[in-house]
Amino acid sequence: MLNVQLEGKRAIIDLRERILNGEHPRNEVFNYVKQAPLGMIIEVHVPHEAQPLAGDWRVLV
Repeated sequence: MLNVQLEGKRAIIDLRERILNGEHPRNEVFNYVKQAPLGMIIEVHVPHEAQPLAGDWRVLV
């Protein structure tokens, strides 16, 4: 389960500890993004530099 901190129209998801513990919550993040309201800014924190989740934001719409 994702721990999401909401600040207005911004959602902050901190995955650093979970990833360092060997978990791979990628699909949980995708599901959250798909269900997020239009206009929501989603900030994802990971322990290392990551590849983009999607090459084109329109694939998520």
